[in-house]
Amino acid sequence: MEEKIKHLEMIQCVITRMSNCSFALKGWTVTLEVALLALIIRNNSKAGWIVIFAIPILFFWVLDSYYLYLEKLYRELYDKTRLLEYKDIDFNMKANQMKQRDKISLFCGKCLFSKSEVGFYIPLIIIVLVIICFPI
Repeated sequence: MEEKIKHLEMIQCVITRMSNCSFALKGWTVTLEVALLALIIRNNSKAGWIVIFAIPILFFWVLDSYYLYLEKLYRELYDKTRLLEYKDIDFNMKANQMKQRDKISLFCGKCLFSKSEVGFYIPLIIIVLVIICFPI
C-alpha cells in the first residue's frame, strides 16, 4: 500500500510541475509584452508592431496549452492509479498511453481553447491591440 501512495505522490509531483510551468509561462508572457509595449511607447512607432506582439503571445499560448494537455493526461493517470488495487498497479509513469488520450486533445479545443487559456490570452491580445491602435 505504501508503494501505491508513493506512486500517486510521484504522479502528483508531475501534475504540480506542469501547473507551475503553465503559471511561469503566463508570467513570462506578461513580462515580455509589457517590455515590448514600453519599447513601442518610447519609440512612438506602431508600424509592424502587431506582428512582433502576436508571435510571442501565440508561441506562449501553444506552449502553455501543451503543458495543460500533459497535466490533464497525468490527472487521468492519477485517477486510473487511484482506483486500481495494489496488485494491479504497474507503476508506469507514461501518461501518453492513457486510453482517454483521444478525449484530451491539444488542438481540438480541449486545451488550446480551454477557459483558462482563452480567459488569459484573448484579453491580453485585446489589451495589446487597444494600446497599439489607440495610443494615449
